Amino acid sequence: MKNFRNLLAAEWIKMRSLRSMRWGLLIGILGVLWMNVNAALADYSNYHPSDQYRPADGLHDIFTNNAHMVALVVFGVLGAIVLVGEYSTGLVRGTFAAVPDRRAVVAAKVVVTTAVATVTGVLMVALSYLATQLIIGGRYGYLSPLHEGVPQFLAASVLLVPVAALVGVGLGALIRHSASTSVAVVMVLVMLPNVVFSHVHAWINDLHNAMPFSAWQRLMEGDPRQQPGTFAEPGVGGSWLVYALWAGISVLIAFVVVERRDV
Repeated sequence: MKNFRNLLAAEWIKMRSLRSMRWGLLIGILGVLWMNVNAALADYSNYHPSDQYRPADGLHDIFTNNAHMVALVVFGVLGAIVLVGEYSTGLVRGTFAAVPDRRAVVAAKVVVTTAVATVTGVLMVALSYLATQLIIGGRYGYLSPLHEGVPQFLAASVLLVPVAALVGVGLGALIRHSASTSVAVVMVLVMLPNVVFSHVHAWINDLHNAMPFSAWQRLMEGDPRQQPGTFAEPGVGGSWLVYALWAGISVLIAFVVVERRDV
């Protein structure tokens, strides 16, 4: 246990000493915050006193679709850097020479990455919630964080960050090349969910529903109402399962690949 704590400390030192990681986290938070604030400003400008608005109508400004895509790309790439950075610089040889147990190294990276990503997600969503409520609360009404559906929406938005980061770790272990891994993160987390969709073939629709993007949207909206003639969609429970599977399978890939490949 003591050795693993030392590994955690070493991985934390590596992560916080990377200038690209520090700037990436900052840019990610500011980028997401700007997307959401911009949406709130647009809704504030389009407000008409004659229309009937409820506080819940401003829910989607807290974490918008555009902000969601920025978060997936930024934190997916940052998660990949955790492994790819060591492979690209050759530092991984020294790491595995000092700690021959590669799975322990990967486990430490996963724990630190998950912790940092989760804290960042909490900070990012909290700032976005406060900023958007300050902008539109006076017109739409202030939305309590305990309002029906809001805790689930906030939790889904926060946990999207560590899920994206862990997917990046898994892709980084598979590809081990900075540019290629970054492209793969964008393709898997952003492009694929927006391309793979069908009203005809059920298996294509199932693939779409199995993406983190789709799971987040369902968690934002709650259990879907089944429309006649359409394919069934997973509910809230299925969406949380999608989150868990993407994170778990990505970590499993990292454990298996790092153990089997030479550095």
